[in-house]
Amino acid sequence: MKTYLILLREDIQAVDQMTEAEAMEEIATYQKWVDELTQSGNHVSSEPLTSEGFMVSESQVLSDGPFIEAKDAISGYFIIKANDHAHAIEIAKSCPLVTNGGTVELRPIMEY
Repeated sequence: MKTYLILLREDIQAVDQMTEAEAMEEIATYQKWVDELTQSGNHVSSEPLTSEGFMVSESQVLSDGPFIEAKDAISGYFIIKANDHAHAIEIAKSCPLVTNGGTVELRPIMEY
């Protein structure tokens, strides 16, 4: 199996404005998805990210969020195992963010 990274890209302001009930419902949806991935042997790890972030270069550190002047930012990630690219794409398509009209970035992790 090959290892892939799924990056969740969302409107961070919208995520930050969710009510507690909306957030708990979303967490439950993701937990169900993770449980399914775990049972199938495809889940490796995952974590949500806070909306705070820093852009770092050699000469400066900016702290206005993960992407300055951007609406969407990375809100979390999943590391999965899949048989091949097609299988990884099918797993990514089943992500709750995608099934609710959003997009994710799917990247193969380089193996040395």
